[in-house]
Amino acid sequence: MGLRVKPAMTEVVTNQMFQRRKSSEVWIGNTPMGGENPIRVQSMTNTSTLDTEGSIQ
Repeated sequence: MGLRVKPAMTEVVTNQMFQRRKSSEVWIGNTPMGGENPIRVQSMTNTSTLDTEGSIQ
């Protein structure tokens, strides 16, 4: 079983090694993206962020 998904989370963990393709580093505001930086994910919600249960579904 190489794939494990945590309940109520979007993080997927695999037991296999992976290789990221090389990319150029760019800055978006004060946030570096690409290059050797960690992968960054932005998402949007139509619910109030004060509604935790509704926001994580």
